[in-house]
Amino acid sequence: MTRTDDQAGALARLAALLAAENAALAAGMPERAGALLADKEQAIAALDHLPPGVAATAELRAAARRLAGLVAENRRLLARAIAVQGRVLDVLAQAAMPDALPGGPPGARANARPGVRAAPRTLSAQA
Repeated sequence: MTRTDDQAGALARLAALLAAENAALAAGMPERAGALLADKEQAIAALDHLPPGVAATAELRAAARRLAGLVAENRRLLARAIAVQGRVLDVLAQAAMPDALPGGPPGARANARPGVRAAPRTLSAQA
């Protein structure tokens, strides 16, 4: 096996892992994407350990372009997944703290019925 073959193989493995991660993220399955992390780190480490000085063949240039496209897509999908998770956390935080919802006095609930007052809340200093 030549250095070019080693490099092409390492690029292909990383590309396959990124494609699988992108598919998982696009399907809304971040846990599946996260399960690929160790394999992805190994593939990157394999690329890092290849000796330098390999001539850039047409095959390697094509593999590098494909990998660049997968990386760009991966960044876009990760940003979307992070934004979705942020929205989920916002919803959970609002559900956990209904007093913090805008549009009502402290103690009012967002789904309160008209004319029904919320029970006052008190804090006790007793232990």
